[in-house]
Amino acid sequence: MKRFLLIVSLLVASVSASAMGFRSLDLKANLRSDFGVGVGMSFNLPANFEFAPSFNYYFDSGNAFTIDADFRYRFDLPKSFSIYPLAGPLYFHCKDHNNIGLNVGAGFSYDINDAWSVGAEAKYQYVNHFDDFYLSLGVSYLFYFVKDMNICVLDGYTLNPGDLSWDAVCSLGECSVYDRTATADEVVDRAADAEIVLTNKVMITDDVMERLPALRYVGVLATGYNVVDIEAARRRGIIVTNIPAYSTASVAQMVFAHLLNITNSVARYSAEIGQWARSRDFCYYDSGLTELAGKTMGIVGLGNTGMATARIALAFGMKVIALTSKTADVLPEGIVPVDRDTLMAEADVISLHCPLTESTREIINARSIAMMRPGVIVINTGRGPLVAEADVAEALRSRRIAAYAADVLSVEPPAADNPLLNVERAYITPHIAWATIEARRRLMTIAAENISAFINNNPINVVNK
Repeated sequence: MKRFLLIVSLLVASVSASAMGFRSLDLKANLRSDFGVGVGMSFNLPANFEFAPSFNYYFDSGNAFTIDADFRYRFDLPKSFSIYPLAGPLYFHCKDHNNIGLNVGAGFSYDINDAWSVGAEAKYQYVNHFDDFYLSLGVSYLFYFVKDMNICVLDGYTLNPGDLSWDAVCSLGECSVYDRTATADEVVDRAADAEIVLTNKVMITDDVMERLPALRYVGVLATGYNVVDIEAARRRGIIVTNIPAYSTASVAQMVFAHLLNITNSVARYSAEIGQWARSRDFCYYDSGLTELAGKTMGIVGLGNTGMATARIALAFGMKVIALTSKTADVLPEGIVPVDRDTLMAEADVISLHCPLTESTREIINARSIAMMRPGVIVINTGRGPLVAEADVAEALRSRRIAAYAADVLSVEPPAADNPLLNVERAYITPHIAWATIEARRRLMTIAAENISAFINNNPINVVNK
């Protein structure tokens, strides 16, 4: 389907019947030939509508010309033919006469090939008590053409379970949105003709790319892009983009939602309100409550979310140390860069925000836990495999770790035998830190901007340059 089409047409002949003759049906007596030329353009609008402005000059009518602004509705027929009714305003000039009038008529065209077409139009023109009928024969050449891209969203449900709109994305092409796509074969079947594929967690492997010859762009609907074989995409000339920084505030907020729930037992005391009703005192608590001010937060990774978390920690009066590639001279006041072992040994709270790489996989393990202060709190809103889950579960049972809070697990959804599901003081949320309505709305907006930039040959947020 052609989203935007611009052509130039040449009017090669015009034959007109005068007003008096047309009204009296005495066409023969009044038939005259006013040959001329015309130049026009045609712009495709939604739903087969077109806007076709043109300029027409007549040689034998006192330097007469018209500027027409026709709207058409095209019906496509077999064998490259199409027909269309038309109507629209016109401006008429002849000697000292300048008037506004109206066109109505119909036309047909035949596409010779992808560039050239021929056709004819019959129009009735009415201009200030003067009307005319004329036939034009034309030839058109397509000199600018943008084809709608086919867009396939493979797993759109988590981004938009129904409270957002796909309009911003789907306005950019022919769009198919699937809630979930389970297998590689299903990916290939659904995206067979797609130039653009959007994925959140569906794997786009080298084999999948091999089977999608039209594929030119993969948009990951997340910040992390390990679901795509980046090297294979680069080799094949396929652009891959991600959505950076859309959920920074939301994820940092979840870090402290978990932390405050642990230090203040908010959910537990709310659920046990009956205990307060039976208390002999004005208050009720049966476990320690912890103040954050003065405690040390160790942040692993100072990207957008890590930095946002650090700022909140500072606002709570916490000391902040960080494992980061940034040097002290570029860090905000109050954030101290340290090495891995120092962070593990000195932090009261450890929050993970680094990307998942071979060097960070299971960065929290039996060895690093042994370095930590007894009673440390570990929070993971980064990637599930950043921790060795069995080691963390054992540390919780031995009370080496006071609490572990995570919004991510190594396998999602978790297997029934995940060691963290049935251990006390493990607080697990189902990967929802990113999913505030505000963050998802930003994600949708950035996804559409990424696609638009790609279509306009100026891709942004590219991760495989």
